[in-house]
Amino acid sequence: MLNSIIFKVKLYMVRFLKKIARIEVETTLKFKNDIDPFANIA
Repeated sequence: MLNSIIFKVKLYMVRFLKKIARIEVETTLKFKNDIDPFANIA
């Protein structure tokens, strides 16, 4: 019983961390794309 609860919590945390990581990667890529034009000018 307790093991299944711990397993579900771990699964939920992994899913949550993956979602955060994906959002961070997307925002970082957008940020780089926004900065690149200025970098090319400079």
